[in-house]
Amino acid sequence: MAEPKKVSREPRRDKGRARRDLLLETAKDMISEDCSLEGLTLQEIAKRAGVPRVSLYYFFPSVEALLETLYCEAFVQMTNELAETPFDRATPWQKLIDTILDETRSHYERNPVTQILALSPLSFKLLNGVQRDYGEALSALLCASLGFPASAKFRRGCEIASELADTVWRKSFLETGKISDTLHRQAKAAVLGYLAGVIERAR
Repeated sequence: MAEPKKVSREPRRDKGRARRDLLLETAKDMISEDCSLEGLTLQEIAKRAGVPRVSLYYFFPSVEALLETLYCEAFVQMTNELAETPFDRATPWQKLIDTILDETRSHYERNPVTQILALSPLSFKLLNGVQRDYGEALSALLCASLGFPASAKFRRGCEIASELADTVWRKSFLETGKISDTLHRQAKAAVLGYLAGVIERAR
């Protein structure tokens, strides 16, 4: 699985790692409590964590950098889970996509911070990163299951499929705070319909 690039500074010592982890955990707690990224500031995170702001700025030059770090970690966790989804080449691709989308929704329900980061991102940069990274992971899974080589065109098709799913899921999440059964079915229908043409052209 591809991993998104990290934008924060990595600590070199145990004390620094502990402080950085505390800041990330504090940010996750605040996001969970507010169910939103709005109003999240480095100053408030540092205050609540009891960490000097200069230390926070050392690791994260901006709140966007901190959120991208949280997203990178969440993405790795989610794609590792998806990579464990059992499949073989006899499995129809439609069934594989159905399973992947169900597993993604289930992951979001178990990990509300990941859901917020993915479905109500603070910036277009993070939004584009979510769709790019998920599309690359989807492309890798499909190429492995269908047995044909990866290509930039197919990867881009999977990124667009990711955008379709996220757009429908985001509508549901922003309106109701969750991915409803009805809009989840609509997301799957949109992705399956679009990928049918992408896969046909890639064969």
